[in-house]
This record gives sequence, structure tokens and C-alpha cells, in this order.
Amino acid sequence: MHLITKSLLSLVVIASVLGPATATRKVRDGAQPIVFSVNPSSIHSGGTLLCTVGLDSTATDDLSITISPSDGSKFTSLPGAVTVPAGNDHVSFYATLTTSATGGFTLTASANGGYTMSPLQAISP
Repeated sequence: MHLITKSLLSLVVIASVLGPATATRKVRDGAQPIVFSVNPSSIHSGGTLLCTVGLDSTATDDLSITISPSDGSKFTSLPGAVTVPAGNDHVSFYATLTTSATGGFTLTASANGGYTMSPLQAISP
């Protein structure tokens, strides 16, 4: 019983010493998207975009990234999610606009509480 008391006492001391530091740190599990590049960023209606999402670190496990458009009606094909394979720090995919898409909009990539956005401009051919 005496040994258990010492262990508990040590744990309390460590917790009180580290308490303020850990209270101010942001805790998250895994990599987060930080770069979302779209090529080209200004495109004709009906065109296809090459999109790349970059992470702030290498994915330790396969990481699913949610892809959300500000206006889904502007796309004929856009994945709702893409996967960064374990050991990689980015993923690329294609998205195609409708032939009637015009104006500005954004694509957002999100995972693990982080997100990044890319503005786009669709122009008439």
C-alpha cells in the first residue's frame, strides 16, 4: 500500500507541474491539410482541374480528406473524399466542372480538425 501511495503522489506532482503547459497546447491526432492547390485556378466551364492537398506532416496511417465545394452544382465530378496513403504527405485528384459553371467558388479540404480552402473562378468558354 505504501508503494501505491508514492506512485500516486508522484503522478500528482507531475500533473501539477505540467498542467499549465498542457492546458494551452492544441491536441490533435494525425496530420492536417494545409495546402490545397488547384490548377488552373481560373478555368472554362466544362474544364477539368488537377487538385492537390498537402499535409503538415506525413500521414502515419491512411488519412481520409473530406472535399467540400461551396457550390456542388458546378461540378459533374468531384470526389467527396480522397485518401492520403500512409507514408505520404499529399494526394492529387481530378474534378470536372459543368458546362454551365460560371463565377467564383471555393473547394475545402478537411481532416483531423484542420482545413484549407482554394478559391476558383469558372468562366464561360
